[in-house]
Amino acid sequence: MWHFSRWLLIFIPGLVALTFAQHQAPIYAEGELLIQLRPQAEVTEVTADFTALDLRPVKLLSRRMNIWLMRFDPARADAAAALVQVKQHRQVQLAQFNHHVTRRGAEAVPNDPMFASQWALNNTGQTGGVADADIDAPEAWDIATGGTTASGDEIVVAVIDGGADLNHEDLDYWKNLEEIPNNGIDDDNNGYVDDYDGWNAYNSNGN
Repeated sequence: MWHFSRWLLIFIPGLVALTFAQHQAPIYAEGELLIQLRPQAEVTEVTADFTALDLRPVKLLSRRMNIWLMRFDPARADAAAALVQVKQHRQVQLAQFNHHVTRRGAEAVPNDPMFASQWALNNTGQTGGVADADIDAPEAWDIATGGTTASGDEIVVAVIDGGADLNHEDLDYWKNLEEIPNNGIDDDNNGYVDDYDGWNAYNSNGN
């Protein structure tokens, strides 16, 4: 009885691990590759060199960028090995697996209690404005909110703000030349003492 229990303890964890592995969803479509060929390359030139993989074109995804969806026989080669072989071809510029993309859904919306008031991100007309006059932030978050790339690298975004060139022709903001800055006097007699670069019209407090 002791021997039976010992073998049972060995067998059950292995069975659970095998079952878990079998039910894990693959992260890419089996036997499919996304391949960008060099600008003047012909797809037949590439597939002819991979008859051992039975590599064949499925669909031209971008004519301008020469990007193809191709399929190979996964029974003929390990997926990782097939990808390495294709990447090394002289006419291949980029190649990767055809990864599955999943919509993130409601969990992409932040838990910021003030999110509903940020109409610029998602405008439902909640502040009296025009519905959908926004940048569609939740729609963008459905596609990506960071994480890792297809190669497994962590996505890091750095926003570097070097300030603004106020003399640039594209920043032709209003300047009140009738107001002398920082003298505390309403030079143009309009009720504001510091409206040389605009004024606080929202609070109407002269700032």
